Amino acid sequence: MISYFYPFLGALVLSAAITPLVRRFALLKGIVDQPGGRRIHKQPTARLGGVAIFLGFWILVAGYLIADPNKLEFVQDKIIDIDKNLLGVFLGAMILV
Repeated sequence: MISYFYPFLGALVLSAAITPLVRRFALLKGIVDQPGGRRIHKQPTARLGGVAIFLGFWILVAGYLIADPNKLEFVQDKIIDIDKNLLGVFLGAMILV
């Protein structure tokens, strides 16, 4: 069984590294919350923070799938040579994002 601390730390670092890029993209494309009404912020705020977390986590998972796919094997059932549960988590995360 693998230790989950290091993958967590890796996903955290990746997400933190990707966040400024996603923020810059959101500001450039105008994907922001504007101040006013019930909003309490004073300047436009980027709305794509979840995308940075999603990318950081799944880039790490992809790295594990390339380096050692056996570490991400939870059940015997596979779909497209990927663990069925992992694929379900990916599809659910895609729907949420």
